[in-house]
Order: sequence, then structure tokens, then C-alpha cells
Amino acid sequence: MGLTIGKYLDLCHKEISHPSQVEALEYLKDRFVTQEDLVKYRIGVSPCEWDVCEDETYKERLLADFPKHKKLLTKKLVFPIMRWDGELSGFIMRTLGDYKFYKKFLFYPHVPFYNVYGFYENIEEIARTRTAFIVESIFDLIAIEPWVKNGIAMLGTSFVDSQMAFLKRYVDKLYLGFNNDFGTDHQAGNNATKYSIQKLKKFGIRSVHVRLPDGINDFSDFRQERSNLEDFFDNYF
Repeated sequence: MGLTIGKYLDLCHKEISHPSQVEALEYLKDRFVTQEDLVKYRIGVSPCEWDVCEDETYKERLLADFPKHKKLLTKKLVFPIMRWDGELSGFIMRTLGDYKFYKKFLFYPHVPFYNVYGFYENIEEIARTRTAFIVESIFDLIAIEPWVKNGIAMLGTSFVDSQMAFLKRYVDKLYLGFNNDFGTDHQAGNNATKYSIQKLKKFGIRSVHVRLPDGINDFSDFRQERSNLEDFFDNYF
């Protein structure tokens, strides 16, 4: 990825603690992100100007390295994606504010090496138990963090062969906690669960469908509805 991208992510992570980032911190608090989560996942924020960056020459060079306009870096939460060995694979940006003017999500590079978020951060528990608990989004992963220490996020619902082959090296069983789309026109989570169960079986990986209660779409919503999920997860571990 190069030194520039690494320094950029360091700047974003440092910036999240700046007093001016009230909006970002309030948003993260509403999504149950703790200070420990900020540190563990190196979460940052990318404003248009970096209060923590005093080197104007470096800042101009940094912005020039990105293929997109400077405005695409404005008011974005930044989540580094790490490879299994701790090397930087890429990062995902999540827009704060009005999606009409900016895309909700941006990836850099456009297609990460593999879109399994949180694997490196939770690799110790995954390797110890030979299991992983898969959810769709970053905020779903953080929502279950107090109860699930072997979680990973797919950043969507596409489960490709290369990901399954990779996970096979570390797990014997996967818990599939994709979104609960039953009763809606949007069936991506349900279809992903059916597809994944079939595919994982071919790879010799056992799977368990973690069915969310009716009316609850994802684990982020679930945590808002219930202050404690311990009883729910006791059914699966």
C-alpha cells in the first residue's frame, strides 16, 4: 500500500480524538463504539483539513496521491482493513452526513485483498476456538463485541471461494449472522445465508444459522432494542 496510505490512516486515527470531531464521536457513540473499539480497530475520521497535520507540503502530496477529488475525503469515518498477518490491505470510508452529495461507502483500493473485516484483530480467539461469528457490517461486529470475541464482518453478503478457502485454514465452524430480511422485499441477507451454508459444506466447514428475532434486521438494531444480548448468544456458544 505504501507509506503514504499508512500515514494517512495514522492521521485519521489521531484526528478522531481532536475536540473538533464532536459529530463523529457522537455518531460512533450512538453506534456503541467505545474508546477501546477506536483503539482496537484503529478507527479514524477524515476531515477536509487535518488539525493534527502541521506539514502542509506533506498534506498536499497526500491528497494528490488519491485518484478521487479532495471532497471525497470530507467528513468520512475511516476503518483500516488488515490482512491476517497484520499488514494493511486497504480501508473503507463511511460518510457522515447527507448521502445525496457523497457516496455512503468508499473502498481504497476499490477491491480489497479480501473483504473480511476484523479477522486480524480477533485472530487469537478465532484460532483458539477454531470458530468465527460472521456478520455483515462493521457496526454489527462492534455491536456484538462485548459478547463475541471471534467476530468478523463481511462488508456485505458476497462470500467467494477465495474467502472460504482462507477461512478454512483457521476455522472448522462458522456462525452466520447475516441480516434478517424475512418479511421484506430485500432478501440479500437470507439469500446469502442459504448460499453460504451450501458452499461452506463443500469446503468442509460446518455452519450454524444465527437467526435474529422477528422484526430485528441486524445486530446493530438488536443491541438498540435490548441492553444485554448475553442470553441470546448463550444459545450459540
